[in-house]
Amino acid sequence: PIKQYSLAHEIGVAQTTLTNLLDELEQDASEYQLELERRRGAGVSLNGSEAKKREMLSHLMVENLNSTSVYSVIENHFVYQSLNTSQLSMVELDHIFQVERVLMDYLSALPYTLTEASYLTLTVHIVLSIDRIKHGENVSIDETIYQSVKDT
Repeated sequence: PIKQYSLAHEIGVAQTTLTNLLDELEQDASEYQLELERRRGAGVSLNGSEAKKREMLSHLMVENLNSTSVYSVIENHFVYQSLNTSQLSMVELDHIFQVERVLMDYLSALPYTLTEASYLTLTVHIVLSIDRIKHGENVSIDETIYQSVKDT
């Protein structure tokens, strides 16, 4: 758990703004079978499976990024102009640039073209996965599911 005061300070918002953001997040969390727990004196924590947390975080980041940023990536202009302070605290901007450099080298080998939304989703998923792995937060996949999708 993290104290609300510390969280508000870390993302650069007032505590009342944080309370409103947490109210919205609580509604979003329930859609992913997650629970936002707020306990006086203990702080705020997000409870649920690691896979669902990753799914929700990826969705929120993609949903809150401006699609014009994707075009600037493809055209080698400044990337992710629309990231705000709270989103920057989720991922290292340099990691996004590194992943994009690697992706751009391999995208031409695909037998299809990614939409900008797919490209952005893929980039965010890779960055989040790398960050989670570095912190020992691995997500495993059921062998049956793996076998059913491995050749797709």
